[in-house]
Amino acid sequence: LAQFDEVRERFLAVDWSPDDSRIVAASDSSITLWDVASGRVALILDGPSTDLLNVRWSSDGMHIVAGGRRFVTIFDASRGYALNPSPELGSSHEAPLRDGD
Repeated sequence: LAQFDEVRERFLAVDWSPDDSRIVAASDSSITLWDVASGRVALILDGPSTDLLNVRWSSDGMHIVAGGRRFVTIFDASRGYALNPSPELGSSHEAPLRDGD
């Protein structure tokens, strides 16, 4: 059992990376990645941080998908930035997800 630094909030969703080296967790105010080996925060994702309900890694470990009641945001897992900066569902910038994306 590992202890992780800087855990001061309640998490709503947690997911292991496909290679088990990182953990992503969503709280009601942030999306945080931890390095499993060190137990330290590796990255705090830049994007929607309210009304989060779920986070998941892509099967290749290169992206993280975060979702809420009215948005889905896809992040670059190595740099932490949102790849779809207008995540509000129903907006004119909405891009549907397809199998294989």
